[in-house]
Amino acid sequence: MRNVWGIHNDTLTSELVDEGFASIGWDDVGDLRKVPGGREGLKAKLNEMLPDSKPRAIAGWAGILLRFRDEIQQGDVIVAPYKPDSTINIGVVTGDYEFDETAEVHQHRRRVRWEQVGLSRTIFSQAALYEIGSFLTVFRVREHASEFLAAISQEAESVEQTTEIVEKTVPDVEEETIQEPRASRIERHTRDFVKETLYEDLTPHDFEEFIADLLKSLGYQARVTQYSQDGGIDVIAHRDLLGVEPPLIKVQCKHQVGTI
Repeated sequence: MRNVWGIHNDTLTSELVDEGFASIGWDDVGDLRKVPGGREGLKAKLNEMLPDSKPRAIAGWAGILLRFRDEIQQGDVIVAPYKPDSTINIGVVTGDYEFDETAEVHQHRRRVRWEQVGLSRTIFSQAALYEIGSFLTVFRVREHASEFLAAISQEAESVEQTTEIVEKTVPDVEEETIQEPRASRIERHTRDFVKETLYEDLTPHDFEEFIADLLKSLGYQARVTQYSQDGGIDVIAHRDLLGVEPPLIKVQCKHQVGTI
């Protein structure tokens, strides 16, 4: 059975998908294939480079490098949260570890065939999102691997199909059993909760009413247009009470998780 790995990359963005790879930092270590001795060898190399670092930090970094170089195998699945638009990319590892000396940053790389790009986080259970919110750069996804594997199944040909397939893999669990996020991830998980609530708990018409209320809270006069035959305009807002002075704001609401 292939393993599922999470990789956080806050340095590179679109080039990961465009060029088909996953990567990590620690470039100064050099080509990891030239560092013998497994974990202890990597720790020795890191100690040599960073003599003032704490032993616990050195051990953690060595573990990340070891997982990326040795433990990830061809055919394994990579789950990569994409920070710029808060989506998730999922791909399959197609190559062994390589060191790209020509790259300016993140020279440690693995070739990846990206199967799903730009998946909304609302597709996955909150518990699965907590798991991939790990503070580690490279980590094994164990508890909710089935959700991410389902998202790249052959049947997942559209956003709707992917959502339906993933939902079938989510077990019924008591809320108390869901692992709470670390403090450093609270903002991310709060955003996930808000997006999931807006998408799952509101109808498209409710969403239009919500947008109008949101504009009102910002000081606008706002109203929802008739639900059908509105010419694509769902909410009209303006600053003055009578609505005769510019600017007039026309809002079109899209209540879905796919890219528009």
